[in-house]
Amino acid sequence: MKKLLYLLFFWLIVSCEKEEVKPQITVDSIILIEVQEIMAGSEKKLILNCQTEKTYPCANYYIRAIQEVSDNKFSVMFTNIGTDGVCATALGPARTKIYLGSLDYGTYPLSLHVNGLRNTGTLTITDSQILLDIPQQNGIKIINPVYIR
Repeated sequence: MKKLLYLLFFWLIVSCEKEEVKPQITVDSIILIEVQEIMAGSEKKLILNCQTEKTYPCANYYIRAIQEVSDNKFSVMFTNIGTDGVCATALGPARTKIYLGSLDYGTYPLSLHVNGLRNTGTLTITDSQILLDIPQQNGIKIINPVYIR
C-alpha cells in the first residue's frame, strides 16, 4: 500500500502542468502611430493604430499598453513587447490598437509615454478632419498627423 501511495505521489508531481512564462521584451523600437476612424454601428470611433518600426521574428508580437482616460484627457503608456509564447512563423512588427471611443468635436489633451519619455500634444476633431498634434516626438513617430474624414 505504501508503494502505491509513493507511486501516486510521484505521478502527481511529474504530471503537473508547468506554468509557461511568456517572453517580454522592453520597448526596443520607435512606435509608429496613426489615427483612424471606424464605424461601429451608427457611431464613429477613433483608434490609434500602433506598431513598432522594428521587425520581430514572429508576426504575432504585440505592444503592451496601459491607457488612462480622465476628464477627456488621454494618457497611454507603452510598457513592453510581448508574445503569447507561440510564434506565428512570419516576420512582422509588434502591434496594438488604442481605442479612444466616440468623441465629439473639440480638442483633447493626449500624452504618450514610452521608455520614460513623455510625448504631449492634442487630438483635435472637426467635421472635416482629425488632427494629432505632438510637436516633440521621442520614441514615437506620428505617421498621419491629419486624418481627413
